[in-house]
Amino acid sequence: MKIDRPAIKGVAEAYRVQQPGPGHQPGTAGARRSGGASDRLSLSREAQEAANLRAKLREAPEVRIDLVARIKARVEAGTYQVDPGAVAARMLQSRVFDE
Repeated sequence: MKIDRPAIKGVAEAYRVQQPGPGHQPGTAGARRSGGASDRLSLSREAQEAANLRAKLREAPEVRIDLVARIKARVEAGTYQVDPGAVAARMLQSRVFDE
């Protein structure tokens, strides 16, 4: 495949950033194109919900101290019981062994 100069120039022209002209407002670079059209971004309802959930997860603590304290107290008291069948079932559901 041969790329000649006119083709390269055409690509460069297509991607060239227009220089701001007189009366340019700072912070508006790229907001308008010739002809008055502007770019828009529209997210689906599911994408918006996912973004909200990610934000809530970032706010949540990594360790649930209250839960850790309750389990620790049960372990120390000798009342914490583990169901090996339930542990095995959860391991299989989460595909721990596939990794």
